Amino acid sequence: MINKPAMLNWILTLTVASLLVACQINIGKSGNPVNGKDCREIYSESETLRSLTGRWQLEATGCGDCSQPGPNKATEQVTLAIYSDQRIETFRDGKLVGSTGFRLKNSYNPGYFTLETVPAYQNQYTYGIIEFCEGRLVFNSGYTDGAIYYFERLP
Repeated sequence: MINKPAMLNWILTLTVASLLVACQINIGKSGNPVNGKDCREIYSESETLRSLTGRWQLEATGCGDCSQPGPNKATEQVTLAIYSDQRIETFRDGKLVGSTGFRLKNSYNPGYFTLETVPAYQNQYTYGIIEFCEGRLVFNSGYTDGAIYYFERLP
């Protein structure tokens, strides 16, 4: 015969232990370059362009829905050079791999912009909404289960 109070205690203990383990796993993700901060600050188009301008080093990558959502340390040396006259250059291992003009396009999310290259070319690093957080530039398409790229401003 099963002792119901003992069984309930056992189930409660397992539930609490599971929650504690889950909390530990979430705390372990503190490698996030933006420390879990909500970076959805809303900027005007001119503020966004001004904030984009500069040289940016890929620091980490992540994704919206994948087995290791990250962020994970970047495995390649990628630099973006973004100019106020709306040009962008992409470098991989110090070599220019792409250069084009761009414009800011209103996102489906009100108050956010995406970067649209003109003429269009494949630049996997600049898809998604543009976010700024703690001195970092984030191209975030994680909300559609896409990639997230975290860039750190270079001096």
